Amino acid sequence: MTARPAFKAGDYITVYNRAGGRCGICGEPVEPADVSIDHIHPLARGGAHEPDNWQLANRTCNVHKQARMPGDAVQHAARQPPAASPRVQVTAEELASGMTTTEAAARRGVSQNTLRKWSDEGRVPAVRRPGGGYRRFDPDVIERVAREMGIGT
Repeated sequence: MTARPAFKAGDYITVYNRAGGRCGICGEPVEPADVSIDHIHPLARGGAHEPDNWQLANRTCNVHKQARMPGDAVQHAARQPPAASPRVQVTAEELASGMTTTEAAARRGVSQNTLRKWSDEGRVPAVRRPGGGYRRFDPDVIERVAREMGIGT
């Protein structure tokens, strides 16, 4: 059995700042003393120990998630998910030149996994690109939905 890779001190700071201090699993603010880094695609399931596969998580959510895949994680009983935002309707033309998941997540200070979840739930509309299915997001819609959810205000 190989040793589990270690995070460096700078990794915690980078991931915390990239996420705007919010847990990528439950969306709640993470206190600096409660910071942990979660592998979005777990190492035990073939995920890479790379920054693109890391998200900020509070310790409780990270321990509860264990080696579950993003869609399989069950919300911790002590935490409530953020209030649902009304569904926003936009046309494909409005999104044609939108932001990538990485760009949109960084702009709003949430993890890419959280943004994908919001898209799957219909909170944030996205257009899937042909040949790989990558999502594109309208910057104005991302801003509007974030305001409605009280994120980054």
